[in-house]
Amino acid sequence: SRRQRQMCIRDRYIQRYKCQLVLTNIMKKSDISKKLIFTEAKKLFWTKGYSNVSLRDISKTVKLDIALISRYFGNKKKLFEETLVDKSEWVNQINSSNIIDMFVESFMESKNLNDEVTYVKMLCMNASDPEVGRIVQKHHDAMMRKPIIRQIKNKFKPINFDLLGAILIGVSITRKTLKNPSLTKLNNQEYEKILRHLITAALKYKI
Repeated sequence: SRRQRQMCIRDRYIQRYKCQLVLTNIMKKSDISKKLIFTEAKKLFWTKGYSNVSLRDISKTVKLDIALISRYFGNKKKLFEETLVDKSEWVNQINSSNIIDMFVESFMESKNLNDEVTYVKMLCMNASDPEVGRIVQKHHDAMMRKPIIRQIKNKFKPINFDLLGAILIGVSITRKTLKNPSLTKLNNQEYEKILRHLITAALKYKI
């Protein structure tokens, strides 16, 4: 009858709606799990070093089956490469006029001694790693060093940028790893003053 056909159509719509809700919930849980794995893996890789972290370590940290990591990211190396953030938006803003302000602002944002998940920390822990060292070196060269050198070449030489990088990495290690009190006790104004002085000195150097 017509009423039965209408009821069948209604039931199909209801069933389809329920299936969509189930799929939506599964996708939401999947996105949450993937984001959790990425966040915790990044923290471990960047602070402990790639070779010192296993997929089992990540699995235990996030309390998820190790098979999910492979499903979302393929393997350990691909997961690590995912954590190598694209800093192109920040890098593209740098020029010879604002380079001091840009780097000072960036380092001030990560001034907190407990903030270990930083780009500098990642370089220190992974740039010489036997498995991913070359990947990190190439990524840094392609995504940061070469673009910035190209954007400041009207005023500065490659040696100036390399000195700037060496100085800032040294300051970061001295504060956050060695925890030298003369640097850890600095207030924001004092720390910013030192950063500006050191960056300026690197940029003024002439061969």
